[in-house]
Amino acid sequence: MSRPAPARGTRPRNRRALIVAAAVELFHRVGYAGVSMSDIAAAVNVAPSALYRHFPGKTDLFVAAARAALVPTAECLAASDAWSLDELARELAAVTLDHREAGVLWQREARLLPLDLRREVRGDLREVARVLTARIARYRPDVGPEQADLLSWSALAALSSVSFHPLRPARFDAVLADVVERVIGAPVADAAGTGGPGTGAGLVPRTRRERVLREASGLFSARGFAAVTVDDIGEAVGIAGPSVYHHFPGKQDLLLAALDRGNEWLWMELDIALAAAHDEADALRRLLDSFVRLATLRHDLVDTVLGDLRQLPEADRQRALQAQHDYVTEWTELLRAVRPDLDAVAARVRVLALLMIVNDGAQTPHLARRPGFPAAIRSVAAHLLGVDPHRP
Repeated sequence: MSRPAPARGTRPRNRRALIVAAAVELFHRVGYAGVSMSDIAAAVNVAPSALYRHFPGKTDLFVAAARAALVPTAECLAASDAWSLDELARELAAVTLDHREAGVLWQREARLLPLDLRREVRGDLREVARVLTARIARYRPDVGPEQADLLSWSALAALSSVSFHPLRPARFDAVLADVVERVIGAPVADAAGTGGPGTGAGLVPRTRRERVLREASGLFSARGFAAVTVDDIGEAVGIAGPSVYHHFPGKQDLLLAALDRGNEWLWMELDIALAAAHDEADALRRLLDSFVRLATLRHDLVDTVLGDLRQLPEADRQRALQAQHDYVTEWTELLRAVRPDLDAVAARVRVLALLMIVNDGAQTPHLARRPGFPAAIRSVAAHLLGVDPHRP
């Protein structure tokens, strides 16, 4: 949230905190790659040299901003030992809506950091998840440690989803609190079970163009578009970087190709779910099944389709944003047919939370590598939607 900058030439005692607050807002709104130290200096009305008295460079400032963005949630959880589940859900929703920038910083922009600094930021998040897991274990004596851990990370993903959209439904705090409470209260399949999705280690495409697209998509998802070079893509494929240009004119073309591939996959699965469904609840179940499968097998494509599109040319960006909007609308209208008590915006908030829960879970290694993960995350998501996860 924006704060007025102090008058130029003054030296407020909390200048470092003001710098970090301005950085949080700019990194959330513009993105790490698009923000300079001069931009942050202008936001707090100081010369750029003043920033370097507090931070050696932009990377250090981003780490401070990302860690600071998690502090309100950590403080909320630290105070929650005696709270009921309802109180915890309400307080977490309130603090999240007061600090909506946090999710984008630690979930998307932190990918651009060097690995050691990424781990530092992730360490703070793991501590938050650990405390929330302990609270859930107390509320839910019926679940084991791994199930409580899954519910914890799912609740944090649902909370972070509001960082990625501007929706503001009526009584947003109550809507978000209900989402959190439903996630924590979900009947979760055995996350440590041996069921698994029935897949192997996987094979790579035989044609070089497809290998280039596969590796580029994975790198964009793991590191962020701005941090990936053509040489990185070439190295991942096992070819010289310039050889990538034999298949794609440039990085943006690769991003567009990955975006088109992911969009077509999502829309085809949606079309199949609608065509095979007995009713709207069955369509939601089928759609959820397909989304969990895609996120589990190719979370990089889901990340591309639902992720940050600022790197695209304006016409392509608008086309992709419209596809995003329409895809979420299909989910939302199905949900409203099943849950007529929800208005359009409140239903959309739930759908966006669900998509974040599944995709973030698939990108959290210690969750995704559990054999029972697909069934477990599906049961959490189905409970959030309010549908029976089992087909009639």
